[in-house]
Parts: sequence; C-alpha cells; structure tokens
Amino acid sequence: MWASVSTAGSKDGSNSVTGYNAILLDDDNFHIQAFIYPEKWSQVGSTLTEGGIYVITNFSVKQAMAKLRPIVNNHVPPLYPDYATDIIGVVENFEKLSPIPTKYGQRNIVKFIICNGRNSPKVTVWGKLAEITEKNYKPELETPIIAILTSAKLQKFMNSVQISTMPFSKIYFNLDTDVVKTLRKRLAQQGYKTPEDIESVSIVSNSVQVVETLTLKELTEKTSTDYIKRNFTCFVTIKRVEAEKRYRIMVLAHDKTEAVNVVLSDRAIKGLVGKTATMLLEEIEDLAETPPSTFFPQQILDIANKDVTFNILISDDNVLINSTMYNATDAYLSKKSKSSTSETVEEILESI
Repeated sequence: MWASVSTAGSKDGSNSVTGYNAILLDDDNFHIQAFIYPEKWSQVGSTLTEGGIYVITNFSVKQAMAKLRPIVNNHVPPLYPDYATDIIGVVENFEKLSPIPTKYGQRNIVKFIICNGRNSPKVTVWGKLAEITEKNYKPELETPIIAILTSAKLQKFMNSVQISTMPFSKIYFNLDTDVVKTLRKRLAQQGYKTPEDIESVSIVSNSVQVVETLTLKELTEKTSTDYIKRNFTCFVTIKRVEAEKRYRIMVLAHDKTEAVNVVLSDRAIKGLVGKTATMLLEEIEDLAETPPSTFFPQQILDIANKDVTFNILISDDNVLINSTMYNATDAYLSKKSKSSTSETVEEILESI
C-alpha cells in the first residue's frame, strides 16, 4: 500500500495526499490496483494490513489513468502499455543514503548495482524506500546478497539500462522464497560473475566473452583439476531426451567424436524452447487433470534430434571421478546467433 501525493496548488511546495493505493489479489492470483479516496481511507485505513483478507463492496472499476502501471493487467486498454517490472539479482556496489536536490526539493537516494552474472544495471532507490533499504541492507546478510525489486521502472539512458523505484516499489534482501534459493543455487553452479568480472571480460574480448570450443571427445579429455568450473562450447546433436525426473532434464548429446549425457539447467531449457522447465511444468499443473509424475511437456521432448550449441561447465565429478555426465549452463539452437550489442531492456528482462 502507498500514498499518492501532489504539490499542485501548494504555494510552499509541500506535498498533499490525494489518495491511497493498494494491489489486490484474489483466489485466482488475479491482480488489480485499487485507489482509495482520503475520506474513505480515514474510515478503514487503520484496519488494513498487507497480506490481510478482506471483503470489498461498493466500488467502481475504471480504466487506467496513468502511463506506468504497478502491475500487468490484461483488462487495461493498450493505450497504456507500460508496466513496472519485478527484478531479481545480486546486490553489488551498495552506496549509502545521500540527499540530492530535485525540482520537488531535497530527496534521499540509495544506489547499487543488481547483477545476475550477465547484466548489471544500476538501481536508484528514492525517498522513504531508500531509508528503509539502507536500514535493511546489513553486512551480516548471507552473501551474495540477493535482492528482489517489485514494481520497478526500467528505462534506457546513455546506452545503458537504468532501474528506478516508484512510490509502489518494494525491495527485499535474501527473502526466504523458492525463487531466491533457485537463483543462489544457479549462481553457485554456473560461477557467479561480479560487475567487475563482466567489465574485465568486455575489455579483453571487446564485449564478447571468448570460450574455447571443443568436440565432445576433447571435452572428456579435460581431466586436470585446472579445468574444474571452466566453461566450454560444444556443437552437438541431441539424440534423445531422458527426462526421468521432474525439474531435471537430461539429454544424450553426440557429435562425430563422442556421446555424453548432459543435464540442462533451466536457463539452457529456456534458450531452446523459450521457457524454463519449471515454468512449463507449472503450466501443466494448472490444468484440471494432474499429469503423472513421469510426464514432461512436449516442447521439451521436441528438442530431440536438434542441432544445438551447449555451454558446458566442467564439474568436480567430471575430473575427480571421470563422470561423463555434464552440466549445460546455457544452450541455443545452432542457427541462433547471440547479440553482442549493448544492454537493452529486453535483454535484462529475459536474463533475470
């Protein structure tokens, strides 16, 4: 919940509250923004808490009135296409609270970088949320510190993506939720890169990270401990999909030299079919009839016999016990080319 304020009609530039906002969810997880006029808020505001369940009567539904909306709603007319976005990533380069002059007077801000190992946009947190964010950002938090930004504004400025908070934005550090645990596990498996790492790679390789390309036979011969946690590119054909466990997709991949088993991460699946395995399985579970535990989406099974490019991470097991089961941290169809242009809003949304 948040207040809407305005300086219109104020001679001294002070803020006046024009109403209060809330995001409502129903049993079907349908979201809608609610606006409550001050006189009504004075009657019910003290009884409302975030996460509470309420019965609301005597209300009206209107079309959206502003350009940037805090939530995506299919019933909002296309005249207002811009929506705030939820972002998740690792916090780096946290700058303490500092005041800056604006046309609305002096305001407090907090700045940091949010990074997922591929992109590292700058974040500016404004107003009271900046004060709360600095208070909640503590050195004793588990590292890397993972932040979730809800209803944030993304825009392109000076050829880079900038993220700003809005009055309806929220920030959570190391939230105890599955999405944070999944990201932390993925970063551990793939080898998290700080913004400094990404910048150094860009300087050396002119924005294109150079990864050695190997045949599968050459990959299996990388048995020195020096190769643990290193990535290599392999051009292969998927012979069959061995999806024997839910949320874990394994394929038999081969080229002219060798055949190996490869476990695909969610990011690798997304590179091949456009959605993560988790997302596909959640869609299936929403169906009226629950599929058997051995069932897998057809989109995943259809990657059999496709020519693909794998980014494969050599693990401890590949070296220490000569395991021929490898982990693909990324994948895409061989005809697909990756862009080496500067970051765009679309790339940020896709990769986070």
